[in-house]
Amino acid sequence: MKQLIVCVLILLLSENIKAQDLILTNNGDSINCKITKIQTQNIHYRIDDKNNHIASTAIKKYTFNFYPVTTTPVS
Repeated sequence: MKQLIVCVLILLLSENIKAQDLILTNNGDSINCKITKIQTQNIHYRIDDKNNHIASTAIKKYTFNFYPVTTTPVS
């Protein structure tokens, strides 16, 4: 029974621990997000369940799984 409880807790907590991607813009800004789609002209990403996109020409570099866990601030 204890093993079942531990397994359920681990599964529930793992939903909150998701690796985050990093987008670096040509202006030197960094975007901590989850990249959802890469196209020729745009890169689509999500922050706090809001979908956004940025032009590929405005991006210097992007990296998948840059942050091992979500680092969004706690309010």
